[in-house]
Amino acid sequence: MKGVRGWPRKHGMRETRLYNIWCGMKRRCLNKSDAAYPRYGGRGITICEEWIESFEPFMVWAMANGYDKKLTIDRKDNDKGYTPENCRWATYAQQNRNYSKNPRVTFEGRVVTILELAERFGHKPHTLRQRIQKMGWTVERAVATIAVRHGPVPPWVLAGKSRSAYYRMRVAAYTFERIKP
Repeated sequence: MKGVRGWPRKHGMRETRLYNIWCGMKRRCLNKSDAAYPRYGGRGITICEEWIESFEPFMVWAMANGYDKKLTIDRKDNDKGYTPENCRWATYAQQNRNYSKNPRVTFEGRVVTILELAERFGHKPHTLRQRIQKMGWTVERAVATIAVRHGPVPPWVLAGKSRSAYYRMRVAAYTFERIKP
């Protein structure tokens, strides 16, 4: 089968999302004119030889390791390159947690992100970040302190509804009162 410019087509995957992920990975790490190069190739992020040379080994690894159209390629250790041992398929939420600029703290002997702590203890990430980074609180104090709301509690919170649901309910009740004989 012939591909672009009459060259032999090897895999027939050129128009697929997986192929574009592979090309993006190579572009970020190898192309000095790419906007993302300083954050990848410019800081020493490499790609294993077998993946640089051909798409097929990358495709085989991807299929054997849970590739899905809803997932993105993610490096487990952001300071290491793209290798089968350091890569995985992750959701955007998982990948955002692994972002190199995501603030990390030590809590109970483990290094965790502030986002993970916020989810675990029911805080807003911004609140924990402010307490730890700006106010200089210990992680333990920041997590243990309950957030205090300043000002009156909004009526939709008291009603246990979202803001839009609360106002829809109010409009419906008002309309019903006006129509009533």
